[in-house]
Amino acid sequence: MKGMINVSDKNYDSNNVNKITNGGYTSDEMNNKYRFQKRWQEKNGYIVKSYRLNEETIKNLLKFSEENDISQASILRNAFQRYKERTKLDVFLRFTVSPQDKKCDIKKGFKITKEFAEEIESVGKRSGHTYGYFVTKILDDYMEEENKTKNKSINEQNRNP
Repeated sequence: MKGMINVSDKNYDSNNVNKITNGGYTSDEMNNKYRFQKRWQEKNGYIVKSYRLNEETIKNLLKFSEENDISQASILRNAFQRYKERTKLDVFLRFTVSPQDKKCDIKKGFKITKEFAEEIESVGKRSGHTYGYFVTKILDDYMEEENKTKNKSINEQNRNP
């Protein structure tokens, strides 16, 4: 007969139909509006890595992120990159203040690549400091230096109108 579909020619397995209609997501995942973002992050190697940081550092990080319209993970990457380029990390870590001087007890998560998290951990192990103390230290130093540079350029602009 013309126009009729022969059912025996097609594979109408319910699992295959579900994969087509819902993209392979489970029913629980279908209720999560961030499911596309989660799958992209997993595919591209992003994880949420938490470090115990100083409370004041977290407040400064949130403010710095908002004022400069940059993600917190980018700030962490920039801070780490600065120390890799400008100083020898081993020298930097030998001359930092004792971890007891800065209490790091609040967890803060960063969405970073697994490779970057492993790099931070390897430096932390070499230094003998906790990961949280190391991250707190580089974030504090980075934001302080960036704010000094920003304030200096604003002052120069105000002097030379």
